[in-house]
Amino acid sequence: MLRITNQLQHDTLTMFLEGRLTGNFAQEIRNLAERCVPPPQIIVDLTEVTFVDATGEEILLWLNRYGVLFIARSGYSQHVCEQLQLRLSQTNVPTEKRRKTVAEGAPGKASDGDL
Repeated sequence: MLRITNQLQHDTLTMFLEGRLTGNFAQEIRNLAERCVPPPQIIVDLTEVTFVDATGEEILLWLNRYGVLFIARSGYSQHVCEQLQLRLSQTNVPTEKRRKTVAEGAPGKASDGDL
């Protein structure tokens, strides 16, 4: 089973996937993407994905070709992204590390590279 939760902020749609990205569930992501007008930026969070089959890999590669960025904060999701050479979002850096990086910079100021 696959659960998809969408969050739209500004011009970015973030899709949080949880569970198994397999067969018909994976194909449904493609069907949804083909039926809608995408926002300028799409991010897919794979952190809570527990398994990806060949169809799921196919869909992830398809999304990657269209410029989608990925978040992978679990060992399995990182492995999938590495194997498929998926582009990771800047927000893939764990929250604690982002806070520390900002704290180490100039007071109250963070450069684009920090976040």
